[in-house]
Amino acid sequence: MTQRMLLAGFIGVLLLAFTPFAVGMISILLPALGWQPLTNTWVDTQHVWLELWQQPELVNALLRTLVSGVVATLLALVCAYALVAKLSQTQFGHWLGAVAAPLLSIPHSAAAIGLAFLLAPSGWLFRLVSPWLTDWQRPPNLITIQDPYTLSLILALVLKEMPYLVFVMMAIARQDKIRQLLTTSQQLGYPPLITWGKLLPTLFYRELRLPIFIVLSFNLTVVDVAQILGPDTPPTFAVLLLHWFQDPAIDRIPIASAGALLLLALVAAVSIGWELCARSLLSYLKNLTLTGSRQQPLLEWGLRFAYLLSLLLLALAFLALLVLPIWGFAQRWRFPDLWPQSWSFDTFWRIQQPLLELTANTFMLGVTSVMLALLASLLLLEVSRILTRYTSLIMILFYLPLVLPQIGFLFGIHISLIVIELHHPFWTTAYLHWLYVLPYVLLTLKGPYLAFNQNYLDEAIRLRPHPLRNYLGIKLAMLKPALFTATAIGFAVSVAQYLPTLIGGEGRLSTLTTEAVAQAVAGDRKRVGLVAMTQALLPLLAFLLAALLPRIWTPLRLRLKYPHA
Repeated sequence: MTQRMLLAGFIGVLLLAFTPFAVGMISILLPALGWQPLTNTWVDTQHVWLELWQQPELVNALLRTLVSGVVATLLALVCAYALVAKLSQTQFGHWLGAVAAPLLSIPHSAAAIGLAFLLAPSGWLFRLVSPWLTDWQRPPNLITIQDPYTLSLILALVLKEMPYLVFVMMAIARQDKIRQLLTTSQQLGYPPLITWGKLLPTLFYRELRLPIFIVLSFNLTVVDVAQILGPDTPPTFAVLLLHWFQDPAIDRIPIASAGALLLLALVAAVSIGWELCARSLLSYLKNLTLTGSRQQPLLEWGLRFAYLLSLLLLALAFLALLVLPIWGFAQRWRFPDLWPQSWSFDTFWRIQQPLLELTANTFMLGVTSVMLALLASLLLLEVSRILTRYTSLIMILFYLPLVLPQIGFLFGIHISLIVIELHHPFWTTAYLHWLYVLPYVLLTLKGPYLAFNQNYLDEAIRLRPHPLRNYLGIKLAMLKPALFTATAIGFAVSVAQYLPTLIGGEGRLSTLTTEAVAQAVAGDRKRVGLVAMTQALLPLLAFLLAALLPRIWTPLRLRLKYPHA
C-alpha cells in the first residue's frame, strides 16, 4: 500500500513538473505556425517566418547572443578549471569552497548591478585611477557597459558562472579516482599542471557535461543580466524576444513565438557544436598523452594565466558586492573621489515600505517554492531508490528547466493563462518558481539520499514499527546537512528568478529581483544599490543558516526534549 501511494505521488509530481513544459511548448508552437491566440484566427505560416527573417535586428541580435554565450561559457570553464587545478590539492582547497559558496548564492542581477557600478565611466574602477594616473576630473566619455561587443555582459556572466563550476569541480576533485591518478602521475614524473592539462580533462568532462550545458543554455538565453549590461540596439536575442512578447500589437505574438523556436534551435545547435569540439579536443589531449612527453610549456603557461585571471575575477566579484551598500547609503559622491563625501539613510527611509513589501514577497515565494520542492524531491528520491530500474530515465525530465530557454515556454505558459483566464499572481509565480527550484534541490539531495545506509532505518523499524516516525527521526535527521544545503540553494534559486516572476506576477507581484532590474534600467543608483544589496543578503543569510543549523540542531533538540539531563 505504501509503495502504491509513493508511486501515485511520483506520477503526480511528474505531471505537475512536465505538464507546464508541454503546454508551454504547444502554446509557442501553434502561434509560430500562424495561430493568433487572442483572436483565435490563423495566418499563413510562411508569412510568420518570412516576417521574422525580415526583422532588421535579427542577425545582429543572434550574433551578439552567440558570441556572449559561447565566450562567457568557455572563459568561465577554463578559469574555474585552472583555479581548481592550482588549489584543490593544497591547504587552500577548503578556502576555495568557502569563497565559491557565497558567490554562488548571489542572484545574477545583483552581481550585474554591482559590476555596472564598478565598470561605469563614473564607477569605482575609474575612481581608483583618477586623477593621479589619468588626469580625469570628470567621468570619461567611454562605453564601458552595454557596449556593442557584449564585453561587459561576458564579464558579468563569467563572474557569476565561474563559482558554480568551481563548486562542481571541487566535488569531482575530491573523488578517490582523481586523487589516485594525481598520485600515480606524480610518481611517474608528470608535473601537476601537466596532469591537470593532459590526463584529467577527460575524467572531469564526463561529469561536467550536464553543468556545462546548463551554463551554456543560461548564457545564451539570459534576460535580466543582458538588460542591465548587454547592448541596447539591438539587444541580445532573448531580450529582443521579451520586447516582442510585451509588444501590445497582437500581430507580434506569432513572430515572437517563431523567434522562441529559433532560440531553442540555436541552443540545441550550439550544444551539439560544443560537444563535437569537446570530443575533438579530448581526443587530441589523449594522443598528446600517448607521446609520453612530460613537458608542455604552452599548456602550463596557459593554465597559469587562466589561474591568475580567475583570481582577478574573484576579486572583481567581491568588489561588485562591496560597492552595492556603498552606493545605497552614499549621500554625496562626486567624481573622482574614491569614497562618498557624506553618508545618509534618507534613501532607505524613503523606500522602507516598498522595500519591506518586496522583501516579504521574495521571502514568501522562496519559502513556499523550496518547501514544496523539498517534499517533492524526497518523494521522487524514495521512489527512485525503490524502483531504480523504472525511474532512472524518467528522472531526467525533471532537469528540463535547466537546459530549455526560459523565454520560450514561459511565454507559452503565459499565453495559456490568458486563454483560460487564470489570474492568481502569487500561486502562479510560486508554481513557476517551483519548476526551477525543484531540479536544483533534487540534484543537491540525490547523492546523499541514495548513498544513505538503509540498514539504520530497517533496524529502527524492527525495534519500533512506526515507519513515518522513524523516517523523520532517523533518516532525515542523519541527512540534515544535505537538507539544509538543498534548502539554501533552492531559496537562492527562487530569489534569483526574473522571468518566472515577471510572467507569473503579471505586473501585480514584484520581488527584489524584478524591482532591481527595473530600477537598474531606470538609473537611480541609490535605490538600485539598496534593492540589490537586500536581494544579495537574503540568499547569503540562507547559506549562513544552512552552515550553522546542522551543528546546533541536534544539541538544541535534545536539550528541549530532556531539559534536566
